[in-house]
Amino acid sequence: MVSPERQKSRDESVKDFVLPEQASKTAEFLQEIVDELMQDEYRKDAEFRLSIVTSELGDVSKYLTHDQKLNPPARPHGTKEDEKLAYGELLMMVFTLMWAREIPIEEALRVGLQNWIERDWKKKEGAKRGDIIGKIASRGRAEGKAFVVSEEFPIDQFPGEQILVTSFFKPDMTHVVLGKKPMAIVTDHGGVNSHGAIIAREFGIPAVVGCGNATERIPLGAKILVEADKNEGRVKLIEEKEDDSRK
Repeated sequence: MVSPERQKSRDESVKDFVLPEQASKTAEFLQEIVDELMQDEYRKDAEFRLSIVTSELGDVSKYLTHDQKLNPPARPHGTKEDEKLAYGELLMMVFTLMWAREIPIEEALRVGLQNWIERDWKKKEGAKRGDIIGKIASRGRAEGKAFVVSEEFPIDQFPGEQILVTSFFKPDMTHVVLGKKPMAIVTDHGGVNSHGAIIAREFGIPAVVGCGNATERIPLGAKILVEADKNEGRVKLIEEKEDDSRK
């Protein structure tokens, strides 16, 4: 269990996360090497680079399927030094795929570590009383009626011009933002680098993520205020009376 002090420190580190100088220099050095080596590669296209990555990943997996402790009947598959080489080759081929897709190593490393530190995958817990608190994924402020996604009211019924409240923002929800732009987005789970957070920033939609229990505390059709313009994300219930938000 993480103490409140440790969690606060972790939250602060995520908010303005930057790579340590040594890691940043290493990433820059790796980028220079990859840029240089890729000039001599005949196939530079992403499709081919991806096929090599999957091939190398298959080789790495053999060291697990042939592990004498995990699978005693299987024959050994190379030495520990061979396994180190397999991981190294996989890592380098991932870099070449990133090169083909124009993804900077340093930036990918930064956001990847940030996402890991934030524990984006972890279930969030929210307070049962008071304002609903989360992380600011996209700055702004919005007041309006809440459309709470559920089995009874799926995302396809979102009417637009309301505040979208959902457990987590899945990729297949993107069409809602494209077709019926929400006034704001509020989620139970996910971090500042989750899919919903990225979409919200791209389209300039205020968003508060990782609230824990917003879908439980906000009734369908309730009038709410989303404050994503201060130090922390905050959602306030103005009128809790349930209403048919489709009207």
